[in-house]
Amino acid sequence: MLVSCQLDRLLAQFFTPDEVCVVQGDAAVASAFAALPFDHLVFTGSTAVGRKVAQAAAANLTPTTLELGGKSPCIIDADCRLEDAALKIAHGKLLNAGQTCIAPDYVLVPRGSESAFVTRMNERAKALGCRQFVFHNTHGLPDNGRENLSSPVELAYLAGVLMDVPEIMRWTTVRRDAIREDKKILYLDTTNSLLGRCPGVNGMKTGVTNKAGHCITLTCDRDGRRLAVVVMGAANSKSRDALARFVRVADVQEL
Repeated sequence: MLVSCQLDRLLAQFFTPDEVCVVQGDAAVASAFAALPFDHLVFTGSTAVGRKVAQAAAANLTPTTLELGGKSPCIIDADCRLEDAALKIAHGKLLNAGQTCIAPDYVLVPRGSESAFVTRMNERAKALGCRQFVFHNTHGLPDNGRENLSSPVELAYLAGVLMDVPEIMRWTTVRRDAIREDKKILYLDTTNSLLGRCPGVNGMKTGVTNKAGHCITLTCDRDGRRLAVVVMGAANSKSRDALARFVRVADVQEL
């Protein structure tokens, strides 16, 4: 939601609404959007939603391009500078700890350039401040028992970077915030259950994966210090929130 709001703001500076328009909303808005008679419709997301998009587009015989299953490839040709490509791809992959629908999932590079590209990616990640993040390959899948991994320290570091952006910190400290531009009002909703229940807690990101369990990355104020809190591997959301709620300054690991 934060990214789409910012994208809307930036595009409005250079394009008129009849040239480029950002439409925001829930599933009902998306369904109505897919049912419009476009010349072409492109969708990136899950297979289940992709079927619905294709069915809605079929009523108007609208051609579709469906990128399903959360895969977002990057293609690098032989004329591309690996250093420049690696920097841009690293930004896209690490933004919001990789939790965006368009985060690069794998990279297609000229044969023989694989190792050089992985080396450049690790250099760029370190330049961005990720000291423990390691890229092992270009496809993001297990390779001889290794995977591209990010540690709690990296998530805490990224949260610390966001702390320096006053607008983001304001957005993450309230349940609902309104952004007013011209005559439009855009609402940002935070679903972090700790907000309002645990003094000093700011909302960042919650989630769950098969390997990492229930996780949360947030910031909070404790004893006059601003802390980044990362919980990974919790059995459920209740235990995850309990761990995050009772963090003490004595538990802090200096980054």
